[in-house]
Parts: sequence; C-alpha cells; structure tokens
Amino acid sequence: MLAQLELTEEDAEIIEMAFPASEINGIHIPQTYEQAVKDPKYSIQWKEAMTQELISLLENGTWREVIPPEGVNLVSTKWVYTIKTNTDGSTE
Repeated sequence: MLAQLELTEEDAEIIEMAFPASEINGIHIPQTYEQAVKDPKYSIQWKEAMTQELISLLENGTWREVIPPEGVNLVSTKWVYTIKTNTDGSTE
C-alpha cells in the first residue's frame, strides 16, 4: 500500500519511524496495557517492567499523586512498550 503512494526514501523513513514496531526479535509488542497484562507468554515480564518503571518514577520524584482542583484539564498518561536490544540486535 505505501509503495503505491510513490514516497521519497526520506518520507518512507519518517513513516517507518512514526509507527511502532509490532514485533521485535519474535516478541509481540503490546499497544495497550490490557494487551501487555494478558499476553499469554510475556505478561509476567511486562508487569515486572511496569512495576520497575513506576518504582523508578517514584524514587526520582518524577511526579506525585494529588487531587486536582475542580475544572482543571488533566494530562493523561499512556504506557508505551518496546523491547530493549543490544547493538548486535539481541534482546537485552
């Protein structure tokens, strides 16, 4: 489908970077929290990674939980999942 758009090589590279990988080294990358915690093979690892990330955020004082004033627009958050790889392409 993208080939039919007659994109330049630079445009194709930008589009490739804009879309998240669906799989890295044979591991399905979840797009949502629900997909991560229900992953039949890696749910334990995704949960552990999320727990470690939350602990790190709390220890670094990145944010704190507060009751927002009435009428305030809140910034939402979203988990973004990926697999860390070494320079040789192997999974970290």
